[in-house]
Amino acid sequence: MMRLGKLGRPLRSGGLSLWLAAAVALGVTPAPVLAGGGGSGWSPAQQVLTLSAAPGTLSPLVSSGGLDYLVATINGAPELLTNAGGAWQAYNTGITDYNAGAGEGHYALAVSGAIAYIAYVDTGNDLKLAFAPAGPAGAWSTATIVAATPGQTCGPGVDPTAPSAAVIGGTLAVAFEAAPACNANGSTHGQDVYVATVPMTALSAGATPQWQVGVVTAGYTHGGYYPALAGDGSFADLAYQDSPGDILFVRGEAGTDGFTWPTQPQVVTSLGTNDRMDEAKLTLAAQGGVDVLALYTSGTANVVAATNLGGTWSTQQLFSQDIVEHLRPTVALGPCGPAVAFEENTTTSTGDQVAVATFASGAWNSQNVSPVENPDNPMWPGLAATSNGLDLTYLNDNSGSSDLFATSLTCSGGPVVTSISPTSGPAAGGTQITVNGSGFTGATAVVFAGSTALGNSGSGGPAASFQVVSDTQIIAVSPPGSATVDVRVLTPGGESAAVAVDQFTYQASGGTGTPGFTDLGGYAWAQNAIDTLAKEGIIHGVGNGQYDPAGNVTRAQFASLMMHAFALPQPASPIAFADVSRGSWEYQPVEAASPYYDYYQLPGGGFAFHPDQGFDRQDVATVIVRILVKSGKLQLASSAQTQAILAKFTDASDIAPSLQPYVATAVQAGIMAGFPDGSFQPQTVLNRAQVAAVLLKLQNYFVVTGS
Repeated sequence: MMRLGKLGRPLRSGGLSLWLAAAVALGVTPAPVLAGGGGSGWSPAQQVLTLSAAPGTLSPLVSSGGLDYLVATINGAPELLTNAGGAWQAYNTGITDYNAGAGEGHYALAVSGAIAYIAYVDTGNDLKLAFAPAGPAGAWSTATIVAATPGQTCGPGVDPTAPSAAVIGGTLAVAFEAAPACNANGSTHGQDVYVATVPMTALSAGATPQWQVGVVTAGYTHGGYYPALAGDGSFADLAYQDSPGDILFVRGEAGTDGFTWPTQPQVVTSLGTNDRMDEAKLTLAAQGGVDVLALYTSGTANVVAATNLGGTWSTQQLFSQDIVEHLRPTVALGPCGPAVAFEENTTTSTGDQVAVATFASGAWNSQNVSPVENPDNPMWPGLAATSNGLDLTYLNDNSGSSDLFATSLTCSGGPVVTSISPTSGPAAGGTQITVNGSGFTGATAVVFAGSTALGNSGSGGPAASFQVVSDTQIIAVSPPGSATVDVRVLTPGGESAAVAVDQFTYQASGGTGTPGFTDLGGYAWAQNAIDTLAKEGIIHGVGNGQYDPAGNVTRAQFASLMMHAFALPQPASPIAFADVSRGSWEYQPVEAASPYYDYYQLPGGGFAFHPDQGFDRQDVATVIVRILVKSGKLQLASSAQTQAILAKFTDASDIAPSLQPYVATAVQAGIMAGFPDGSFQPQTVLNRAQVAAVLLKLQNYFVVTGS
């Protein structure tokens, strides 16, 4: 973690109210998801490769650099299939010790820089990695990730199975399940999920990489099975099934020795006794803070899709058929929006089909993509997002041999809205809204209008004004209106579809009456701050009369608050964080606030900001105090003062030593306080209720009175 010493411009009196009344503070985190660009239709399926023997399984499809990659088990050994050079080929990976009897899904594939990395379980139940540094036609190398070691103390013991691999930043990560020899937390579960990591730079011909292996689930109530891993910027997103049958989710933050995982997982969906997975039938995709997963369940062979937007999961059953055979679905998240491919097993004589479900206008819709070819059996669909659409592969198993088929979908070129912020404002209009998405170049209008499809009966009209910032962002000012409307972008290429993430709600109070949020039960301590700032138009709800007081505030959102509150200038030499694109809404706030933040140095050079990460209390205190100290509004507490101030907190030792003077100064100045139980909870992520209380204190004590 890096802490730099550049400092910004002093605070300007009144800056907080002047900006927040017309900006994106505390809106829903912008993220590219759930909209989808539609499609111009799937291309005719083409037979691209004939395999002499039917493969046992296929890995999920990976698209990278315009090429597709997947691994097939042929005659008991994995082979790499790729369409390099425009023609599909099969490459011998040199793997001779693959455990073909381990069952489905016991190898994983990740691709970086045209090099494929295959994680697999060998005949001795060791977890290994195979890769070809010079490309798939060259020599292949193998490395042991973790060895099966019965009796190992509190570590991965026998039978590491069901791996899942992803390239996350400059790191290769492999998730797997293994039986620990003991359970440090005294629980009785027999399997845990582990994640092994290694820098990509360590994976070269002849090298012996040093893997960092960390356990994820040992401290949880139950163990974990069938992990599905996906990278999202510098984060590792992980879904798995626990022993009772629930599907759980955790998000890991990159550190110097692997990833740091939350203390408890999040429940995605609960499976019944007869609907638990019995193999690795779970796949996950992540992008911009949004996750989409798909799974098959046992018993009734349900295909379930789940989406995670802003920390809230929603699930939908895509297909159900009371049969025995069911295979792994695959999921993709890209310019076409979320998509899930799965085998539609039937009990009729017409044969099976491969179907693809895409998400648009707030709902999943599936269509059959493969032809019905009886007695052939389309199976093992592989789905991957490309730069302009989706690629799909599947096998036709025809009694002893298999033909590999491929098809693709190109997304429509019209505009797509993926998020707006804020999501509500006064009925009189005048709210400045950031519209995120794609295809905005040449936009001719931004319209606030109701939609029959989503049941939005509100009225509005053309935006009072709008500015196209980039192809992915527009700043628009709301016209007068009522109820809930959709914010639609019009371009010569078409009009954006009405989707759940483009909804804007007009507040009947016009920003001057009582906001009347209906979800503040249990937040009486913050109600005055929320009501006061909402009346002034400084903060906004999330729609439908709700404020979402428990919702987290991200590092980028808080940077935006600080930039405008204190008039922080843009630096002469931007840092250019690897995970903050120049065209994104957060670029300017992040660069302006970066002198007051801690951020992260990447192993291969450069820096990461983690803009979508929640911002905890000790970091909030540190950023505010650093700005106020530089502006002359506060004096940093001395060592003796720091010890005296923090002594009253039962968890003072949990505050990072380097941040303790800033936390003590914030407490002494009345900016932040502890909790009734005597704790400060320094590592608790600040929620929307807490940030409202902090903002009101800043406004009252430092902007208005200047104390």
